[in-house]
Amino acid sequence: MAGHTILIVDDDPNISGLIGDRLELEGYRVLKAGTAREGLDMVRTGRPTAVLLDMMLPDGDGIEVLRTLRDGGNDIDVLMLTAHGTVEKAVEAIKLGAYDFILKPSSFEELSLRLRHALERQSLSRKNAILTEALSGDPIDPVAESPAMAGVLALARRVAETDATVLVLGESGVGKGVVARWLHQQSQRKTGPFVKVDCTILSEELLASDLFGHERGSFTGAHSRKVGRLEMADGGTVFLDEIGELPLALQPKLLRVIEEGAFERVGGTETLRTNARFIAATNRPLGEMVKNGTFRKDLYYRINVMAVDVPPLRERPEDIVPLAWRVLNGRRIGARREITAISKEGINALQAYSWPGNVRELQNVVERAMILTRENEITLESLPPEIQPPMDSEAVEKEDGSSSMEGSVREFKRRLVLEAIRASGGNKADAARRLGISRTYLFRLMEQLGGGSEGQGRE
Repeated sequence: MAGHTILIVDDDPNISGLIGDRLELEGYRVLKAGTAREGLDMVRTGRPTAVLLDMMLPDGDGIEVLRTLRDGGNDIDVLMLTAHGTVEKAVEAIKLGAYDFILKPSSFEELSLRLRHALERQSLSRKNAILTEALSGDPIDPVAESPAMAGVLALARRVAETDATVLVLGESGVGKGVVARWLHQQSQRKTGPFVKVDCTILSEELLASDLFGHERGSFTGAHSRKVGRLEMADGGTVFLDEIGELPLALQPKLLRVIEEGAFERVGGTETLRTNARFIAATNRPLGEMVKNGTFRKDLYYRINVMAVDVPPLRERPEDIVPLAWRVLNGRRIGARREITAISKEGINALQAYSWPGNVRELQNVVERAMILTRENEITLESLPPEIQPPMDSEAVEKEDGSSSMEGSVREFKRRLVLEAIRASGGNKADAARRLGISRTYLFRLMEQLGGGSEGQGRE
């Protein structure tokens, strides 16, 4: 079950045992440490939600433990416990970022109340962070030099004028999230929040709480009411990323929200409403999932009112170089070097590659090249080996007297292309389909492999 983990750092086993037992009865998971070193180690390994930290420890004091946590960038909530409290120590602890300072002995009820306040503050901070991100997204300007991508944005712009539910389709890494956020920014809801839900990273229980919220006491560890993302998105857009991963048990609840705008928090009976527009995205074949029973048919039809299919990068080669420049211009500071150019050979290599990882792979390649290049431009040598073009087999034979693996691969590709063209009677479009590539990419291969003069025929 979902719940908070509390670390007690106190060298008195009677105190830590008594507090720990009471906290466990309230549904918390409890960790215990008797020294400063054990406490710091347990923060790293146990990942507690909050720490009850004694001021006096056998191998140091709590102030030093707190300072070590803050110096290491850990902003976990710390409540200081001491039987030797002074105003100076309290002020020092608060300045270092302690949430509270509790004198021993205090009643457990008081300690529990202060701990609950700390956890509620955490929950509110997370909510504010989500809303800040949702409301302050930078304007999206998708690259659309290719006719294929320009067509996608033209369709998305028309859909944006309505409140229709949209399903964004495409391979992993093509930029479905970019299209979804751009669609929101083109809509009448652009001043409202854009709230993203990643359906792949949460368990069914946590995803339900994240979407719908929960009431205090609805499950172990639910110490306060939580507002879900559906409530946060009121007046804006909910983006359900990778909806194909949504657990089957949650699908009818989501369907009801989309159709009626109504839902209940986990453990609640009050019906709440949200006026949110829904955009979903997936790289999975939902139609096939409907047939095998892993995705509800009614939900599929409801989210698929309008489908926007984002083509893979290999089918929009005109976008490759502009996208590379977009990454280059946005990462100059991070690379600590001003990269101002991409060599001609580098551009040719980027355009010739098939990009199975799509835009995400291109971003990674450009960032890697910016780190590796010693010049102020991205060169062929700074690109990964799989992107660099194979050496010409005849040139390699002249250089070292032997054929190379690259030359063999090149010849094998050439034969595949020629055989596909012959089998299709010279029809390039049919040959591309046989090879599983776009027609544009086939033409580039023919130019690179010297196959342009053979097997000429219909387009």
